Amino acid sequence: VYSTLHQYEHAEDLFHKTVKILSQTVEADQAVVFGNIAITLRNSGNFSKAIPMHELAVKMMGTILGKDSAETLFQRGQLAVTLRRTGEASDLRRGEDLLAESMQQLRELGFAESHVW
Repeated sequence: VYSTLHQYEHAEDLFHKTVKILSQTVEADQAVVFGNIAITLRNSGNFSKAIPMHELAVKMMGTILGKDSAETLFQRGQLAVTLRRTGEASDLRRGEDLLAESMQQLRELGFAESHVW
């Protein structure tokens, strides 16, 4: 529309904003896929592969949407669940801490106490 009205500067600005949003969406979708792969690996008992995949999903979401976004917190919570299931004491402690921190942040964002974790 702005191009038709010869408002090229405004049109260009909107195009750049659109590209940024679309690139974030694609990257966020990739992070979700990595998270889903991690959950599949966890469910198969392959924790050594699941944990780095979860960490990648958390890092990507944090970079794309911010470390305190609900989507990032969800990925962190999934990492926490996996850590708790490894049976290793250090992973259990790390998972418990990560889960408590993620739940607190989700509560602050207005999510219900009965979250899926």
